[in-house]
Amino acid sequence: MLLAEAFLVLGQHREAVEFADEALARYPGNAEALEVRQAAREHLKACARAVRAG
Repeated sequence: MLLAEAFLVLGQHREAVEFADEALARYPGNAEALEVRQAAREHLKACARAVRAG
């Protein structure tokens, strides 16, 4: 399991993106890191939309 995946499970989405990016810098194209980063980014975007909607 990637550290990024652990952060995702814990709900720490910014950290999940950060560590997924780090994993991708070392292992470009890593499917697990790409999935974790995408899921975390989607959650962050949804949170931002919810905050804007009030």
